[in-house]
Formats: sequence, C-alpha cells, structure tokens
Amino acid sequence: MSGTVLTNKGLALITKLVAASTELQISRVAVGTGRVPSGVDPQTMVDLNEYKMDAQIESYGVSPDQSDVAYIAAQVSSIGVSAGFAVTEAGVFATDPDVGEILYAYLDLTEDPQYIYAETDAISKFAEITFNVLIGSVTKVTAYVSPGALTKKVDFNAFKESVETPEFDDSGTVEGISSFPSFLETMKSKMNFFQFFRNLKAGLQFVLHAGQIVNNCVTDNAGLPLSAAQGKVLKDLYTQLYSEVGNTNSRLDAPLYSSVLDYALTLSEGLHAVRFPGTGYTGTDLPDSSYMYSSATISVRATGKIATVLLFGISKSRPLAVNSCDNGKWKGWDQYVTKDDLGVRQYPASAEHISISGKLSAIGTWISNSGYYDEYWHSIRVNPSDTDGYFRSSAFSILWNCSSTNYGWCMLISDNSKVVVFGRNSDGWHWYAPSLTEVS
Repeated sequence: MSGTVLTNKGLALITKLVAASTELQISRVAVGTGRVPSGVDPQTMVDLNEYKMDAQIESYGVSPDQSDVAYIAAQVSSIGVSAGFAVTEAGVFATDPDVGEILYAYLDLTEDPQYIYAETDAISKFAEITFNVLIGSVTKVTAYVSPGALTKKVDFNAFKESVETPEFDDSGTVEGISSFPSFLETMKSKMNFFQFFRNLKAGLQFVLHAGQIVNNCVTDNAGLPLSAAQGKVLKDLYTQLYSEVGNTNSRLDAPLYSSVLDYALTLSEGLHAVRFPGTGYTGTDLPDSSYMYSSATISVRATGKIATVLLFGISKSRPLAVNSCDNGKWKGWDQYVTKDDLGVRQYPASAEHISISGKLSAIGTWISNSGYYDEYWHSIRVNPSDTDGYFRSSAFSILWNCSSTNYGWCMLISDNSKVVVFGRNSDGWHWYAPSLTEVS
C-alpha cells in the first residue's frame, strides 16, 4: 500500500544506524481510528492520533526492486475485537538505541478506511496492510513475525503444492556426503525440507538394501554381506563339524548298497569321515543318481535322531550334497555347485563367430566333430557359408551339450522368423521345430 510517510524521527534513526552500521529493528505495527490534525505535517508525528490495537506482522524484508526500501506486511482481523471500528491510520514503530521506541513511519487511511467487525458479529473481517518504508543504506532489517498471523489462501496453496510436489536436487551427489556417517551428520533437527530430500537421496546409496544381501553360498562377490539366516546355517554346520568330541574315522570294506542316510542313523554321536570303496556310492537316495560320490562327512548329534550328511563328488566338477535329519526325519538334499557349472562356454574362446554351411546335416556333423564332450554347454555364433541352409542367409547361434560323438542335444537360435530349432543326437542327428515336428 503506497502513501507511507517516513517521520522525522525515522529519518534521524536511519542516519544514526548507517553511521553505526547496525540493523533496523521493527518493534511493532499498530492501527488507530484517528486522523492527522489540520495543518499538521505527518512527518512530525510521534504517535498515532488515536491508537486502537497492534497488528500482527506477517512478513517483512527488503524490496526486491529497491534496495533502499523495505516492506512490512501486517494483518488486522476480527479476532479479539469486542466492538467494530474503522481503521483510518496505521504506524510502523522501530527501536532507537538511544531513546527507545519511536514512530518510524505513518500511513493515512482516511480516504480508504478498513472496517473491522467485532468477533461476535456474523461477518468477520481480515485486512492486510503493506508498508513500503525508506531504509536508506541500512544493510539489515529485523522484525518479529507473529505466529498467530493468518496465511492467505494463495500463499497456502503455493506452500501446499511445494510440499506435495517438492522440487529438489535429485542428482544423488551432495558435497560432503561420501559415507553413511557423513550422511547422518547432515540430518539435523529443523533442517530445510528440500535439503532433507536432497541429502536423503545422496545418503541412501550408502545404505544396505535387501537385494544386496547374500542368502546362498554360490556368489564370489567378496563385497556383498551374508544374510543372518544363511550365516546361521553355516555356523550350525561349522559347530556340528568341529565342536563335537569323540570324533571317529571309518572306511567301508564293501560297497554301500543300503541307504547312506539309513547308515548315518546307525552311527554313534560324533564326527565321522566315511570313504566309499570301488567306483563310489550312487545310491537311489541321492539328489541325482547320475552323480558318483567318493566319501562323506557325517555329523551325529543324537544317534538315530539328529545327523547331517555331507557328500563329496569324485571329480571337482561334481557338486557337494548336504542333508540334515531332525528327530529321525530327513529334510532333503541341498546341492552346491560352482558358478562355472551353471554357465555356457564360448567355442572357441578366441573367436566371435565361425563360417560353416547352414544345412542341418552339416551343423550336426560339425558339432559331432567339435571335440567338446563334457558336462558343459557350449555356444558359437555362425555366419552361414551358403544360402540354401535351413535359415537361408540369416546368421544364427549354436548352443549344444554332448557327452560323446553319438549323443547330445543342440538348440539353433536364428535371426529370422524361424527363430529356433532343437536337435538331438541319438542314432544320428534329428531336428525339430518348436512344434516338435521333425524338420530337415
């Protein structure tokens, strides 16, 4: 609201504050029902003509358009008003370090009075008065903002939107946050709302989440933590293997034709190392009857009731197998393999692709002569050397596993619409489309 007059005492205060390089302290804003007496210059006034009540300061600051002008927004409402009145004047009061409180600026509202209804009236009134006052070269202005000041709907909606859809630096990088402890150092009470979210995103990268916790025994990533449950499993096995007393070793003098699990329940309490004679044990109670096992470690906590069997494969590529018994009931086998047992190997390791005929018969011959007969799957990319093969001129990949030149499986994965063909080598290679219809 324009028309604010700086009083003589206000002007003198500016001169004093600039010389002392101190701040301007706004002490209060008040409204009244009086008017400037005839012939009196408002600059000479030292108080309101007829004081009515103090207003509540809602906001203040230096004008963004003029550095030598400050704005003070004050509110007057019907709250606490016993009888209605018309606001015809208003004043800004400041603190003079030598004389105390002075009338710093005066505003005449006789031409635009604001009527304030009583609190008990059916109609209530809220008025906001904004003073634009000269501050000269004063570098800082302070005032007490009343906590009881009302918020305008437009300001409330703007604040509500900023909370519901906050905008903050979401790059995940904040200077000074390089670890979880340094992140915690930034989390302070009463910190800026948007700064909180910025720091939170930067700090969460140092927080362990469930997807990083290992709950198996096959990873080779030394930087990942072990889950408590998996750690307990390993600790229990460790305790069973190394903390028992009266451990014994034994060697079977004849092949074990009965169940190794039944045999374990006949042993006394303690740790037993058992070696199988001949070609190893291939009993039907194993997790995979095609595997052969050379020895076993058997931990017995209670004869016939609580035991754990750990079987060792004959070759290093065979898996370990573990089974535990509780109160005479076996829980089932858990098998452990290396990551290489689960992978696909490139053939040959130094080549990205080979060039052979795309005819299915030629592919079968090439696989049989490749010399790769083991438990692994192998793959190679093929650029066909002819155009009359099954996939015509389209490149394709071969994925195969053969135990010998006469037995194996193969899958061809093409870039064209035929997509995939399955092959089986039994009495020669046979090829099948996904519908299991034999093709050639």
